[in-house]
Amino acid sequence: MKIKKPKMTYILYGVLALIVVLLVIFGWKIYKNGIPTKIKSVADGDTIILANGKKVSLLGVIVTKGSEKNRLTKQFLEVLLDGRNIWLEYKNNLARVWVGCESTPKFLFFYGKENKPLGCKKGVLVNELAAKINSEGI
Repeated sequence: MKIKKPKMTYILYGVLALIVVLLVIFGWKIYKNGIPTKIKSVADGDTIILANGKKVSLLGVIVTKGSEKNRLTKQFLEVLLDGRNIWLEYKNNLARVWVGCESTPKFLFFYGKENKPLGCKKGVLVNELAAKINSEGI
């Protein structure tokens, strides 16, 4: 039995389809993360509640429930985020929260601590500030 080789055009169509699918998925992730939102409230020093009611845990911020540092971190977040646009960058169901960006950030991939996303060079990573207050106090 003779096995037919796939035609080159079918291979090219397959590669093109794969590229389109990846671009759609990648573009959706950028769009999903690039929408500014506001907070409804701060639940505690490591959890905020968005205007749509969704609870978001802050990546890298670990608080001891009921502690004085937790209360200080919560108050800090309330003051910092009240009425301001924030942008969320998700990783493993946790989020990094950016505030004060000069334009809509482009989260092309998850950045390290030393890099800021495009469009947020002047912005502040809220998680770093909250973790610092929670660990050191004010």
